[in-house]
Amino acid sequence: MNLFLQELSKEFADDMIVLAYDGARWHKSESIQISGNIVMFFILPYTPEMNSIEQIWDEIREKGFRNECFSTLAKVMDRLCDTINNLSKKCISSITGREWILSIGV
Repeated sequence: MNLFLQELSKEFADDMIVLAYDGARWHKSESIQISGNIVMFFILPYTPEMNSIEQIWDEIREKGFRNECFSTLAKVMDRLCDTINNLSKKCISSITGREWILSIGV
C-alpha cells in the first residue's frame, strides 16, 4: 500500500490527490505513510453507491468470468486484462458517473 501511495504521489506531484477508501484493513493500517499531496477519506460501510470500483468488478465478473475454470493463473490474468480493456468509456461512465460526483464541478 505504501509503495502504491509513493508512486501515486510521485506521478501526480503537482496535483492534490483525494482518495476514497473503503473499510479494508490495510487502508487503516498504522504503518501507512501518506504524502503531503494525498488526502484520504473513508466511505461509510454498506454504501455500494459510493464505492464504484465494486460495481466495476461486478461488470468484469459478468462480462469475463462466467462459471469457468482456468488451467493456469496466467490464463486468468489474460482474461482479466482482456475484459478490462474491452470495457467502454460509456460503460465505465455509466457505473462511476454518479450525479453527486458529476455535480462537484472539479
